[in-house]
Amino acid sequence: RKCAELQCYLEGIHALAEEGRAAAAEEVHALVVESCESIEKLIEPKACSGLYASVLKAKAGALMSRGGRGEAALAALDAGLEWEPEHEGLLSARARVKQQMGNYHGALSDLSLLQALNPATPGLFRRMQNLACAILETKDPSCRAASVKRRVGFDPFAVLEVPADADDLAIRRSYRRLAGQWHPDKWAQKTEEQQEAASVRFKEIKSAYECLTAPQD
Repeated sequence: RKCAELQCYLEGIHALAEEGRAAAAEEVHALVVESCESIEKLIEPKACSGLYASVLKAKAGALMSRGGRGEAALAALDAGLEWEPEHEGLLSARARVKQQMGNYHGALSDLSLLQALNPATPGLFRRMQNLACAILETKDPSCRAASVKRRVGFDPFAVLEVPADADDLAIRRSYRRLAGQWHPDKWAQKTEEQQEAASVRFKEIKSAYECLTAPQD
């Protein structure tokens, strides 16, 4: 009877895991979170800490993919690390979440722990370099401008007509203003030369905005 109960228990977890994987493949992130939370209720962390940590990592990833759920994702990763404090996947994921939330020092701290556990982690050195640069950029706007210009090959701040210390709101507002001004539809009745110039300018504005808003690994 105990074996039958165990088999039923494992089959239930397996079914939920498969449901979560299928939802992830279809990018139905809400269903991934739901599946992970159902598995959480079935698992005893003390007995299955590794599985528990993996489920929470998947949950955090789905929460971040849904957007605007950084705090919830961070809470899930923190809960997993309580049981598996040296889980490399959780540390890496938590560093990424912290970075996206603007907590660069916290992210760098997690990556430092990861480096102590596994210095050969792929891409680790680059991520730590990027975070160090991000920390410098928040302290010195000129450093930020130089770093971005070096990375993308042009000055997106100049293109968007904003200072290097502009916040996300200022960048977004300037982008909307310039994109509206130079949108090709507004130049449809102009000469072919003017239309071409407007198209080039619009592409520059769009590229600059993407450079300044895309998350950096």
